[in-house]
Amino acid sequence: MPAWLTWLVAMGILVLEGGFLAAFGIDGWSFQTAVLLTIFLALRRDFVSGCLILAALLVPIEWLAVAPSGYYSLSLVVVFFALQLVRGSIQSDWGLSQVLVATVAVLLQTVALWFFLVIMEPEAALGEALLWGGLHGAAAAAGLAWPLGALLTRFDRLVEPRSGRRVKGLS
Repeated sequence: MPAWLTWLVAMGILVLEGGFLAAFGIDGWSFQTAVLLTIFLALRRDFVSGCLILAALLVPIEWLAVAPSGYYSLSLVVVFFALQLVRGSIQSDWGLSQVLVATVAVLLQTVALWFFLVIMEPEAALGEALLWGGLHGAAAAAGLAWPLGALLTRFDRLVEPRSGRRVKGLS
């Protein structure tokens, strides 16, 4: 899927999540779609295009995130780079492994967010709130990872049938 279309689809998903949660009056909670989209970008895009799409998404994500400005985006960048490091050992097709990756990624993102807040704003007492938010977010991401990933993968392959597939060359 072209980068601009990936960005549009991701924006649609983020706005739908915000609208859905606002309609039910649970604005302070999240399905962690930003982390799931980061996982999708890290595992199914090359490094440069994944970085550029994520960079274009960071400002809108900050508008929608319930976190101090800048820290949420920085924690997503940590997740992206961590997944880039282990990309070769994780299957790119969505399934149970992505559910596990999503759970670990949300917990990694929560720890990174906590770390940045402790370093930059030590007087902010947000540790307990981050812990509960991270646990809720990990559960929500685990529940949403497979259907959202399968939908994104299907849409990606509909637009570009060869995308995301790792093919070994003939020797």
